Amino acid sequence: MAKTYMDNQKYMIRVLVEVKGKASKDDIIGAVFGQTEGLLGKDMDLRNLQEHAKIGRLEPEGQITYSPVNNTTTAIFNLPSSLDIEKTVIIAAALETIDKVGPHSAVFTVEKISDTRQEKRAKIKNRAKELLQKFLEEKQIDVGEIEKELREHIAKKNIIQLVPGNDKIVAHKEYDLQDNIIFVEGKADVQNLVYYGIKNVVSVGGVSDVIPDKIKEIANKKEVILFLDGDNGAKKVAENLISRGVKIDYIAQAPAGKEVEELVGKEIHTALRKKRYVGSIDFSNRDNLYQLIDSILKETEQNEPEDTEDKPEQIAEQTTADTTKPQINHASYLSSIIGKKQALILYRDNNTEITDMKNIIPKLKEKSQEVMAIYIDGLIPDSVISTIASTNAEYLGITNPNAKYTIKSKLGKNNKNIRVVSLDD
Repeated sequence: MAKTYMDNQKYMIRVLVEVKGKASKDDIIGAVFGQTEGLLGKDMDLRNLQEHAKIGRLEPEGQITYSPVNNTTTAIFNLPSSLDIEKTVIIAAALETIDKVGPHSAVFTVEKISDTRQEKRAKIKNRAKELLQKFLEEKQIDVGEIEKELREHIAKKNIIQLVPGNDKIVAHKEYDLQDNIIFVEGKADVQNLVYYGIKNVVSVGGVSDVIPDKIKEIANKKEVILFLDGDNGAKKVAENLISRGVKIDYIAQAPAGKEVEELVGKEIHTALRKKRYVGSIDFSNRDNLYQLIDSILKETEQNEPEDTEDKPEQIAEQTTADTTKPQINHASYLSSIIGKKQALILYRDNNTEITDMKNIIPKLKEKSQEVMAIYIDGLIPDSVISTIASTNAEYLGITNPNAKYTIKSKLGKNNKNIRVVSLDD
């Protein structure tokens, strides 16, 4: 009795059978085994091969059809083979020698020999893709979601509401322990900075017609850094606070196109380190504020931070250290005097003094050793340049960058250590 299974099917022979007369499945199978018996020798005899599981059962594909009009029986039969391809094609060729089914003439045509292993490999590949996709959809780890949960967990433990009934004004519970404070726009910004270990942070609640007294109270007691998003909306937030009497000492801004709430540690550190001193700028003219913010945003576009990440505790340490030490931001000082034909003197104790050109020489002579930088709008007389050269100043800021070379050459005769800077620096 023939085996009903094969250990390793390799190929499938597909045969079209056409019988000129009425024939059944058994008639066709009987003709196959009967007319090929002894044709290829004992080793290639179909019955022998089937008994040793070298070929499988000859089975019809679908129904066997009989047409009374044409008196023709038509069927497709498949014969599986585990032989090598050479022996398989010999078997296929032998099938085409069959010309009778019972008393009727017949034609056997091999339509195709397919590699079932290749078909299985294709199925395996496609199914593997489906399984992988299903696995990823069900089990994929959403890093962003994990970070969000961490922030919310830390926020729940450490963030407090400062104004009763106003959940937009929040802060770290230890916000008041440092000399300076970082104002940010919203609650999500606070959560992000707190996640990176920064405690001296308070949200101002965005743009509002009424600024809570608590915000003004904090600003009046501390050095204030306003940390803004990297978009044009930042102008409205800054203008809203300043126009309503909130004291701002520094402005820092997120990289262009980014919000404070989405910054990573290195970006937070870099943005705060590049803060601009604005304490001496006249913001009664809104254009001065807008120009300053545009200048900060342009700087963030040109100086993207390195793509590295600090640990939250490192960011907290760096931020504390950086925000307590004022830096010289030449563009912000120059922006404050553009168009006023005035001079601004920056002393080494970080105090500033604005004076007109006719009084600048006596001012410089009076405190020549205390001067760190001088910023001047308009033409600079030679007598002023000579006086500046005799001071202990390290920088001379000018609003006209085209005059740099001339000023440098005049300074060089008396003092080669003073650096000439402009709004481009």
